[in-house]
Amino acid sequence: MNLEQPKKPEYIALEKVITLGKKLKELGLTPCERFFNIETLKNPTAIAGIPIVEDGQNGIRISYENGELDLWFTNAFEDPKNEIRIKVQEVWDNL
Repeated sequence: MNLEQPKKPEYIALEKVITLGKKLKELGLTPCERFFNIETLKNPTAIAGIPIVEDGQNGIRISYENGELDLWFTNAFEDPKNEIRIKVQEVWDNL
């Protein structure tokens, strides 16, 4: 009999965010790790977007709502041909 309780969706999402942050470091980016916590995910503003990486005016954000994460990009990272965006999207797709 398995007595382990299933993880709550916000904890599963947090694990994915933390893993993404580690992968982004490997790409030479500086993740906004101060936002990688359960309180941030539970905050109602998480729907509007949590900064994952900020590179000047360019950013990578994650929105969280009802157990679902959405990755999105701002400014120069919005260009689908941006090399950094392509690498980050590939990491995200493989998590």
